Amino acid sequence: MGQCSNRGNEDKYEASPHAVSLEKAKSLSSNAAVTTARYHHSQSGQKLVGGYEVDGKVLGTGLCGDVVLVRGKIDRRRYALKTIRKQQVAASKLAQLTAEVEIYLSLDHPNIAKLQDVYETDNEICLLTECCEGGELYFRLQKRGVYTDADAAQATRQMLRAIGYLHAHNIVHRDLKLENFLYEGGEGKDCASQLKLIDFGFAKIWDPSTLMMASCGSIAYVSPDVLSGKGYTNKCDLWSLGVIVWMLLAGYPPFHGDEKLMMAKIKAGEADWSHKSRWTPVSNAAIDLLRGLLQRDPHRRLDAQEALCHPWLNQGACSAVPAALSSEALRSLQRYSKASRVRRAVLQLLAHELAPDETQELRELFLAIDKSNEGTICLRDLKDAIR
Repeated sequence: MGQCSNRGNEDKYEASPHAVSLEKAKSLSSNAAVTTARYHHSQSGQKLVGGYEVDGKVLGTGLCGDVVLVRGKIDRRRYALKTIRKQQVAASKLAQLTAEVEIYLSLDHPNIAKLQDVYETDNEICLLTECCEGGELYFRLQKRGVYTDADAAQATRQMLRAIGYLHAHNIVHRDLKLENFLYEGGEGKDCASQLKLIDFGFAKIWDPSTLMMASCGSIAYVSPDVLSGKGYTNKCDLWSLGVIVWMLLAGYPPFHGDEKLMMAKIKAGEADWSHKSRWTPVSNAAIDLLRGLLQRDPHRRLDAQEALCHPWLNQGACSAVPAALSSEALRSLQRYSKASRVRRAVLQLLAHELAPDETQELRELFLAIDKSNEGTICLRDLKDAIR
């Protein structure tokens, strides 16, 4: 999906035998009422994106269309708009895009870039996404110069929250890499440190009783179980995250060389620890988490919840909630839970229209209460928060 990134947008869709039409996808979302309002279809050739004006800046170019910066005519917020011309897309790729949209529309998490709206006509599909103006994680690191163990832990915690949310909903990303994590805002903004996961071109709704077989992803980040050809689970995402964290801490990839050599090293689990000076300032706790993520055997590899509980990610972390929830806040939550489905849909639609700076405090509170990191607040977490 198109975002405010410094890299060109690469089109890569894997054929999906279970793909449905974009119009049908809206009814398959976990919240059909909200998704329906965010999906717009017209049989005519008239372009539907009338509430936005093109800013003129091209953010990326792919085989199927461009990604441009647009601005809402009413709220003046910036969005990334990717226009895909149907006649230029093979049927199998269009089917995969449909599957991607089906997944993407159902996602709602602070660390995942939001697909705001989908516009479809007979000739094109327009995807309007949250614009992450802070740039890629890696470029932010280069710009800052000084980057501490604690900084890496903060970024890792956010990435794991996104992965944990996906896995809790049986979604596997399958293409995690440094450039797929963007910062929401630029330096100095309230949302400057908020990381967002993008690009669900290889994402899959997964039945945990089965194994995935398709080889996909970027070679430097691919796990040994994906390369084995014998099938893999959602643990492939944790290996990829391990590669990302390694690069954050050491500044070089754990597996390198030409493609053939790199694949051999990955299959053998032979990471390159030879740059001793790079590891001297890194804490033992960080290295321990790395070893847990880069386990060659997926059965021994940490899952998202286990990784989030690792001591490295909890040293100096914020205690659960800045202050206890007020009784009025609790009553509001109770009223919301009893509201009709229509009323809840309206409230959620209003939430989607809030600007990032309007939701920052609420987002921090939500993440603090969500102990399970599943993107939802269970009754036990709520009770703990108000004690």
